[in-house]
Amino acid sequence: MELRTISITVARPVKVVYEYLAAPEKYSEWSFFLTSARPEGDRWIFETPNGPVHVKFVERNAYGVLDHWVTVGGDAAIYVPLRVVAHGHESAVLFTVFRQSEMSDQDYDADIAAVRKDLENLKRVLESA
Repeated sequence: MELRTISITVARPVKVVYEYLAAPEKYSEWSFFLTSARPEGDRWIFETPNGPVHVKFVERNAYGVLDHWVTVGGDAAIYVPLRVVAHGHESAVLFTVFRQSEMSDQDYDADIAAVRKDLENLKRVLESA
């Protein structure tokens, strides 16, 4: 399975970036695709222009790991590795996108572009805080 890890450096301490990303209710502040979020049991429901998306995150941890599983409709969950690591006095955010078997080259490239756009917006939001 093809994958790409997109990264961006944020001029904020790793703890600040991790805590922000560990709060799913804030995702609509930086993600262009998500319009709102609400908890439901041990997962979150994100509203998108294409309908609701169910997301289950790993538990909070001291390692900067924010991996999660995304389920759209009744389809199988898609694993999404998301990490925050120290990069000097800054933070590196790493988001891995796995190419799904049914994805065309164009769809995969569009997913990669959307993740890049979201991470650039995340950087802008966090650095302006």
